[in-house]
Amino acid sequence: MSMLEQPTDNNTEIYEQQYAEQSTTYLTLDAGQDAGQKTGQDAGQRTSEGAGQGTGQDAYPYPYPYQGQGAYPYQEPEKQGREQGRHRIGIIGLGLIGGSIALKLSEKMAVAGYDIDPSTINIANSMGIAMLPSIDDVMAYADVILICTPIGSFPEIVQLLVSAWQRRSAQFPSTPPIVADTCSVKRYIHEWAGQLRNVGIPFIGTHPMAGKHTNGIVNAQADIFEGHTWAVSITDSINLTALLTISEIILSTGSTLVPVDPITHDKSVALVSHLPHVIAAIMSLLLQSDELSTLDRSLVAGSFDDVTRVAGSPPELTSQMCAANIDMLTKSLQRFSTEIERVGHGLADLEYAPGHLNDLFTEAHRSYSQLHAGISGKYSNEHHGYGTYSNGNPDTVSSHSAIFTLDDPQTLTNWMLGLGRDGGRIVDISYLDATENLIKGATIKGATENPTEVSISFAVPPTG
Repeated sequence: MSMLEQPTDNNTEIYEQQYAEQSTTYLTLDAGQDAGQKTGQDAGQRTSEGAGQGTGQDAYPYPYPYQGQGAYPYQEPEKQGREQGRHRIGIIGLGLIGGSIALKLSEKMAVAGYDIDPSTINIANSMGIAMLPSIDDVMAYADVILICTPIGSFPEIVQLLVSAWQRRSAQFPSTPPIVADTCSVKRYIHEWAGQLRNVGIPFIGTHPMAGKHTNGIVNAQADIFEGHTWAVSITDSINLTALLTISEIILSTGSTLVPVDPITHDKSVALVSHLPHVIAAIMSLLLQSDELSTLDRSLVAGSFDDVTRVAGSPPELTSQMCAANIDMLTKSLQRFSTEIERVGHGLADLEYAPGHLNDLFTEAHRSYSQLHAGISGKYSNEHHGYGTYSNGNPDTVSSHSAIFTLDDPQTLTNWMLGLGRDGGRIVDISYLDATENLIKGATIKGATENPTEVSISFAVPPTG
């Protein structure tokens, strides 16, 4: 589905019909209990530690599939035997990214997934990831929902979430969940997410800069985000509580956080992510040329493999990604074409070609070294306290902290955008109460204190 195409009402009706036809029992999750009793054959009530609080309208009822013949292979999320945090995370789309997030977050938080592929559901269960049978179940279970589907599915997922929230809020008035995504473009995503904001659901756009050219939950890894950056898209209408909550969750994966506005994000990823996919595709197609011999193909080695690795990515996912950012990608491709033409002109004169090549590779080596020595792998998400801190190593980045009041979101978000533009990354978030006491992990660990300030540890590249 194109980003500009409205999802059809028929698709939504099919999902809703499937939901209505499922044979389910309704369970009430209540804190402080770890066992439950059935009351009757087709109805029951279960309770689980850390899964929710209160009863009645404050409880978290959700449908659980009938466990008779031909039952769905779902597990109860609260019975994973892992440490439960304050948040219940619902992940829609258990592919490489969604599956990896589920594996990592379930180490510290309550996590449940949703996917429409039966094979994915079975594999997720075998990995210990609890699965829910519908979008309505995700809405009822989670207070943070991560959309990890391909870009083309995003509009329909948004519409399904809106419908699920309207049904749920009409029956059980409560606080809406925070919704975030992991799609690789942000402008169109934020346009579609306006439907969520229109019904009171806060949305945060994000993009983990990590992955593989192989897809699917079978390739998921809990440590795939460790040491990588994760972009968080900041807009004028952003909800500060939602932003800080999603930021803490991202940092808990081992990533560092790069704040950026949607337009700048899409411009940057067109160059550093989407253009490399086009180049890899073109290089791979050279092997199909009639001018190449069998010998040429047999001599393919490391450098060619490195350049073409991402051509092995699923074509339907890559095409969706690039098509959703086609204007920015076209500009990046034009820049690349200009550079190719410039190099070609420099090599046309055989007398000066060796010098041009030496200049080209020397400058490229310098650029590569600066990139990887000054940025990649040199950031840490270790907390450094809330004073100014420098790690004292001039060859790496410097790390500092800044404190902001929570009642002035504009100042904080403006500062975050400036940090991102300057190449900085957020490595930790903590909170301070009214007496300046440090509150570590307030949103994730469920601290009962009332924070008044946020302390953000950040890292910046070396100057000069």
